[in-house]
Amino acid sequence: MAIRHHFPVDAEYVIRIRLQRNAPPAIGNYVVLGLDEPHQLDVRLDGKRIKVFKVGGERKKGATQAEDEAADAGLEVRIPVQAGTRLVGVAFLDQSVEPEGVYQPPVTDYSNALNDGLADTEPAVGSVTIDGPYDAKGVGGETPSRRRIFVCHPNGSNDELSCARKILSVLARHAYRGPVPDQDLQS
Repeated sequence: MAIRHHFPVDAEYVIRIRLQRNAPPAIGNYVVLGLDEPHQLDVRLDGKRIKVFKVGGERKKGATQAEDEAADAGLEVRIPVQAGTRLVGVAFLDQSVEPEGVYQPPVTDYSNALNDGLADTEPAVGSVTIDGPYDAKGVGGETPSRRRIFVCHPNGSNDELSCARKILSVLARHAYRGPVPDQDLQS
């Protein structure tokens, strides 16, 4: 799964992964797919590896739904990210070994996997959630919209009033789609 996400400010963000189930939790009687065998879940930001999680390989025969629910409880990472649009990648690493025997095509319809005895298929990413910003640093990067609003920057306290007047006059002219009387700017 690859997600282009705009991080609005330099800050810490939490990337949380939820594994694919064979049915929505509201329906009940579901299992998390692919937990019988161990797998590696790779998390990347702009192509650079952030973390690799070990998923599965510890499921007991007859595992309960509550045990399956806890399978993805720790699949989150908190990282510092610079403001801007970034590519977040989450994927299971390929395994180069194919089991012996008759080829079994991968399951693509998970809705009946439990009933068909295929509860342990290959694992899959169900969803990725990005939370934050936490502990933001500054006001974020320079963006085109900020450049259109902040048309000047004061060099000192003597320039603040004239710069504020210039910013407000440009904003007011765009808001009112025409020149703004000086008395309106004064207030």
